[in-house]
Amino acid sequence: MYRYKLVVQYRGTNFLGFQRQSEESEIAIKKFSIQTVLEKALRAFQGNRCSPTVTISGRTDAGVHALANHAHVDLKFQDKAENLLPPNSADSIKNGINHHLSLLTSEIYISKVERVDESFHARYSALERRYIYKIVNSPDLTNRPFEYDLRWYVHNPLDVELMKTACAMFVGTHNFSCFLPSAAKKTASPIRTIDRCYVDIESPQYPITHSDQTLINIITIARSFFMHQVRNMVSVITAVGKGQINLQNLRHMLESGEKPVQKMAPARGLYFLDVKYPEYKVLDSSLSWRLNSDRDIHQNQEKSQTINEEPKD
Repeated sequence: MYRYKLVVQYRGTNFLGFQRQSEESEIAIKKFSIQTVLEKALRAFQGNRCSPTVTISGRTDAGVHALANHAHVDLKFQDKAENLLPPNSADSIKNGINHHLSLLTSEIYISKVERVDESFHARYSALERRYIYKIVNSPDLTNRPFEYDLRWYVHNPLDVELMKTACAMFVGTHNFSCFLPSAAKKTASPIRTIDRCYVDIESPQYPITHSDQTLINIITIARSFFMHQVRNMVSVITAVGKGQINLQNLRHMLESGEKPVQKMAPARGLYFLDVKYPEYKVLDSSLSWRLNSDRDIHQNQEKSQTINEEPKD
């Protein structure tokens, strides 16, 4: 078996989330998980001779998107006589999976493939996971058609400076019992360490962004999160921005474990942004990324040469 690391992008609007559901339930409602579609594409790529399992770094809820969720899959290659063959190149894996994905959906894409050592594990090797939550703050009560399912439209005015202060209160190790779903209390610890949580104002995107809109991103980074944690945090941060709760209320919530009255922020604004891993051994990498890496190295060399040639004082 050969292990491949995949970087997966997806638009989660029409999926049940990442994790595979029972086949009966998915067929009954004619809606599928990201994992189900990925594994179906992998089976087709391998001629339906095996049933590979995709292991993901972070399972996302229904409606949540991913810019770079990382996964691994173990594959073996055989000829028609079932003799073992050498591993396929990372390029052929990337192109082959994307081809079969394109026959199933236009909303999942493999942006990078690496063949890695078997010591790499997409979930357990992760040092930190990064999420970004996208908000449109606009007084216009009409949701724009282009990005409605990709952002949360908030119509009340938001105090961004208060939101920044609320974000800072989450940084560090806390008991997040106030956000822990009842269904997860037996399996998940409420104690989590948030490495960073901050607000970033995004530049307008004309003509989609109008003059009365502010694009607000909330970025949250930690080694791990429990189910719905980020969306609950965003809900409370936004409530602080609206003036619905104050910073003292937030501090009391964290200290007492008292549940917020605000509804959880909708899934459509949340994106799995990226994962950080310790250094790992790469045996092969897809061509497009090698070319980008070579280009960056060349550009850096040119910059270095220019700097070295500048006249000295």
